[in-house]
Amino acid sequence: MINSHATLTSRNIVFQEVTGASPELLEILENAQNFLTTTVADSTRAIYTRDWKGFVRWCISHGLSHLPSSPEVVACYFTALAMKEFRVTTLRRHCAAIAAAHREAGYPTPTSHPSIKELLRGITRKIGSPTKPVDALLSEDIKQLIGAMPDTFLGTRDKAIILVGLLGHLGVRRSLE
Repeated sequence: MINSHATLTSRNIVFQEVTGASPELLEILENAQNFLTTTVADSTRAIYTRDWKGFVRWCISHGLSHLPSSPEVVACYFTALAMKEFRVTTLRRHCAAIAAAHREAGYPTPTSHPSIKELLRGITRKIGSPTKPVDALLSEDIKQLIGAMPDTFLGTRDKAIILVGLLGHLGVRRSLE
């Protein structure tokens, strides 16, 4: 019998302690490692790294533990960001970065604590995300948009979607009932 095992320690690291394993098992382990390292896009990983570094700096400046961190520390950090008028979407991104760093290191994620979810709901209600005003499409804009679509099956489909949406907006649907 072959004495072999592989231990999955985080989503990015597979430790291989294999004695007498087949080439097939080694290939499987290598592929598992590749799959685990590609669960997040490189651009997302870069943003998470930047956000994580911001959290670490904040913790150090306040003499708090960043890894592992506690829900209380994370709540204070999010509150500090909200007080600096960070958008709610940015707070949620920081939340994901902190969770990813904790999972990566094998710690429970403090961001999954119910108090963090409640805090983010409260921040959203109090501060919210300001809407960006957008000019409405005028009938000329819609005619130009429809006219620019190709005479293909997909073009016809897209035209229909836009026109049905427009009809729904105009209340035509109600008059058909």
